[in-house]
Amino acid sequence: MDFMDFYKTLRGNEKAQFKDIKQEKIYKFISFMLGRENYGIDMLNIKEIIEIPPITRVPKVPSYVLGVINLRGYIVPVVDLKKRFNIYESMYDESEKKIIVLEGESKEKIVGILVDRVNEVVSIEESQVELPSNLIAGIDREFISRIGKLPDGKIIIILDTYRLIG
Repeated sequence: MDFMDFYKTLRGNEKAQFKDIKQEKIYKFISFMLGRENYGIDMLNIKEIIEIPPITRVPKVPSYVLGVINLRGYIVPVVDLKKRFNIYESMYDESEKKIIVLEGESKEKIVGILVDRVNEVVSIEESQVELPSNLIAGIDREFISRIGKLPDGKIIIILDTYRLIG
């Protein structure tokens, strides 16, 4: 059977409809490390990723707030996520640490988060993303948006950007 015969057969077959083919939604995250765990943040909320500039300390702020930086004229508070989540192990050199600059919904609220290492951009199909279980009690669960399963079998904890920004 050549292509034209196949096409005619397909057109004549009422059951062969392409309307049923659905494309699954794909999420894109920046993957980063805090201690031994892999975390992710939706790429749509990331303004940029920068090296660590000089940080100005601010008195009487919570211990997880490192201070503020000047990012091209914007004063940006910087939060140490490991301190915020009570993660004490460190597996990376200081040279690998980065600040991920996040934008809030209004685009006026900007916060930097210090992470141990930025890994890569990961794409995850919607079917591989789940809401966090009630059994997760480690870090403040309020900051966890979803849990994703990566193609290599590893898990990524996807954080809720708007709750991080506060």
